[in-house]
Amino acid sequence: MSTTLSKLPEERGKKLFQHLTTIMFLVGGVVGAFVYIFPDFVVQIYAPGLWIMAEGQIIREIAIKQLKMMTPCIVLAGPVGLGFGYMSAQGNDVLPCISPALSSSLVIASVSDDIELFLFLAWACYPNYVYTGSSNTNKHLQCLVCALTSRLNGYFSAGLSYAYLLVIAPLGALSSITVLPLVPKFSKPVKTSSWESLANDLERALLLCMVLLLPIFSVMRSLVEPIIHILFERCEFDSSASALVSSLFLAYSLGTPFFIAKDLLVAVFYALGDGKRPFLVSAGAVALNAVLDWLSVSRFNLGAKGLALSTSFTAALSVLILFHLLKRKLSGLSSYAAMIYPTTLLLICCITSNITTSVAYNLMHVSVASTLLSSNNRYNLMMELFTLLMAGAFGLIGFFVPAVLLHLCGFELARDLYRMLIMPQSLTPMTKSF
Repeated sequence: MSTTLSKLPEERGKKLFQHLTTIMFLVGGVVGAFVYIFPDFVVQIYAPGLWIMAEGQIIREIAIKQLKMMTPCIVLAGPVGLGFGYMSAQGNDVLPCISPALSSSLVIASVSDDIELFLFLAWACYPNYVYTGSSNTNKHLQCLVCALTSRLNGYFSAGLSYAYLLVIAPLGALSSITVLPLVPKFSKPVKTSSWESLANDLERALLLCMVLLLPIFSVMRSLVEPIIHILFERCEFDSSASALVSSLFLAYSLGTPFFIAKDLLVAVFYALGDGKRPFLVSAGAVALNAVLDWLSVSRFNLGAKGLALSTSFTAALSVLILFHLLKRKLSGLSSYAAMIYPTTLLLICCITSNITTSVAYNLMHVSVASTLLSSNNRYNLMMELFTLLMAGAFGLIGFFVPAVLLHLCGFELARDLYRMLIMPQSLTPMTKSF
């Protein structure tokens, strides 16, 4: 929507937006009415195990009631996404960018006593309209594999959900903040056939997203176990469940750079007026992921970790295919050899950040452990959170210090981010040097 509107005259764009919004309301209304009338049928198709498990009746009734409560989201999702695309095409990126924070803040205020419910709903409220690709489809596909395969039970399915939740929360926020405003920006060079400018903008956007994404996940990879302990470990979620979710998070996090890169590549294809190739690549990725899921569970006995690894692998393969197709379509993109240097520097920064975070957390945890009070759980939680925040801060410093010293980006990236998101009219042609 954003790409199309940025190419049309204002009056024609308004008419197109009004027509599409009406159609989306009608389609969403029909689908929402069906879900509201037949929620038990939908739950049975999506989670057949709830009709088999001994304790499934209670969970099934809760799921049916909650599904009926969520049906307005079906009606509103399409028009809201179109509205974000319209605002982004008009250069108004503020509301689409901050909307995840607004929705999450409301969820925090309403369910602050239940952090697990808050995290789940906050993830559900993220606007995934730019988050195209097949990652969400693959996630649902894996849940279906869990339900249909006797080798995996609900324990592993829940582990996949928790791990995917930890991965998608920061990734969804980054997509909303960076990728969504960049979509119409890619359309402007297309109008003037400035292919080299488009290639430069894409490469800089990819580098910018990597510099924002990788330090977050480098820190989270080092602190995933204590983070899971604080967020989830209580009642029946014990240390064994934490170990499972930690391993699954590490498997999912391998694909995070490719998830965000795929969004950007797909945006460029849309700007070029080519939606067929991204669709075929995504459809092929879903099919491949289904095969890999089956092999991981039925043949290689990798369990839930195999499902997470298959998602990361298909995401990486999709990016390679899309980049290869784009190189043939768009002149000016760097060669694979030219990408070795920035990739190596990013890898060095990730390793440095990972080591710095681990060392800082271990040292601080030892010093803080002596001050913990066995009877004051709130005080202990605050001290653990403080330790995590400080270790994370050191980890971020450990990423950006070598990045600046090795001249990967320096402070120029912050300036480019400001220009791209806040002042798009001042965005000047970018150099190809990393």
